[in-house]
Amino acid sequence: MTALPLVALSLAEEVQRESGQDLSVCFQCKICTSGCPLAGAMDLTPHAVMRALQLGREERLLRANSFWLCASCQACTARCPQGIDLAAVMDALRMVATRRRVPAAVPEAPIFTQAAVRSIRLFGRLYEAGVGLEINLRTRRPLRERDGHAAAARRETPPAARSRGACRASPSPGGGHRLLSRLRAARQRPRV
Repeated sequence: MTALPLVALSLAEEVQRESGQDLSVCFQCKICTSGCPLAGAMDLTPHAVMRALQLGREERLLRANSFWLCASCQACTARCPQGIDLAAVMDALRMVATRRRVPAAVPEAPIFTQAAVRSIRLFGRLYEAGVGLEINLRTRRPLRERDGHAAAARRETPPAARSRGACRASPSPGGGHRLLSRLRAARQRPRV
C-alpha cells in the first residue's frame, strides 16, 4: 500500500472538511449577520466570512477577528435559510488557524478556550470565576478591569448616590435602613 502524497488544501476545503458544511450554498442573504449579537465588533461580519471563504481570500480571513469573537450562540445557524451551521464554520476556522499557527486576532480567545475546557474537565461544569481569574493571570492583567469600563462607571456615579449607597433599598448605611423600617411600619399599621 502506497502513501498518498500530501496535498495542501485550501482554507475553504479545510473548513468544509472540519465543519461538514457545504460553503457553496450560501447566497449572501445576510440573515446570519442581522441576527448576530457580535457582528458590530467583528472585522468581517458572518456573511462576509462566508463570502471570503467562497472567494478564497485566505489572508484577509485569517487576519480577521470574526471567528475569534464568535460566541457560538447559534443565532446565525438558526436563521440560515440554507441550513448552514455557521457556528460550526467559525469553530472550524479557529481550529484551522490554530493548526496553521496563525496568531489569534483576539489574544484572549484561545486563552479563554483553554481555561474553559480545563474548568469543565476539573469541575464538570464551567467555573466562571476561575476562568476569569486564569485569563487575567495569563494575560498578565491580574485584577484589572478591561479598558477601565467599570472604573469609568464608578466615576459617573453622582456624589449624592455615593454618599448614601448605590441603591435606596439596600441595607447600606444612611438610606436602606430607614426605607426598610418605613416598610415594616407600613405593614403593621391597620388599614382603614
